[in-house]
Amino acid sequence: MSEPRRTSSARDESPRSGKGVLLGGAFVFALFSLVGALLYFRQDSAPFVPASSVADVPAVEPSISVAVQPEQSVSGSQVSPAPTVVVTDDRGRPVAGATVSASVDSGFFADGSVTEAKTDAEGKAVFEALRVAQAGAYRLSFTAVGYAPVRSAEFVVRFGIPRVLSLVREPQNGAAGAPVPGEPAVRVTDDAGNPVPGVNVDAVLDVPGAADKVATVPTNAEGLAVFSDIVIPSPGNDYRLKFDARAAGVNDVTSSPFNLTNS
Repeated sequence: MSEPRRTSSARDESPRSGKGVLLGGAFVFALFSLVGALLYFRQDSAPFVPASSVADVPAVEPSISVAVQPEQSVSGSQVSPAPTVVVTDDRGRPVAGATVSASVDSGFFADGSVTEAKTDAEGKAVFEALRVAQAGAYRLSFTAVGYAPVRSAEFVVRFGIPRVLSLVREPQNGAAGAPVPGEPAVRVTDDAGNPVPGVNVDAVLDVPGAADKVATVPTNAEGLAVFSDIVIPSPGNDYRLKFDARAAGVNDVTSSPFNLTNS
């Protein structure tokens, strides 16, 4: 007689099925935890940058560039605004502590100029004491060891205020009633020796007991006042011409004596 087959009951399988449910729940929990952690770090951390992308920043030529250009200046006075250059390396980063030298094309600096400057933490070198001696149009050049030189934009240096009146040509002996020979001439200059145009100069006949103005001539582009039409009607000896510039603080000058005879 065969034994009756046992059939599984709900009670016999309940421990196995409960274990499966627990394992499945743990797996789901772990999965969600992992996803949450990834999302958290994704939001709060810096984006991933491959190391090769930093090394691949394109190199550039080390350079000096003009950040502040010189503008119109007065002879012997500080160039303003103070010319400023920036020095950068082959990654475009500012270079601190570099020595930069300045020179002026086709000219020279006046005494007291400081022609070297060191770059600061931002790579800037500021030239606060550059003075160009002569009036004219110029460019500045900036150089540093290991860098190609750079030139500024063109700027104009104007003449200064009138300071000196000097005798250039003396009057000569001649005939009364005719223009005084020699075309007497004087020049007006500033402190740096630049000719100053547009200054009126009076010529006065200086004789004992009298002083008569005989002509007024403005200085030309070369600072010259040329007196080609002075006529003294009376003959005489030891005539002198005194020249006086109509500008504050400018000295007057007197010629050597000359004689005029009857024509």
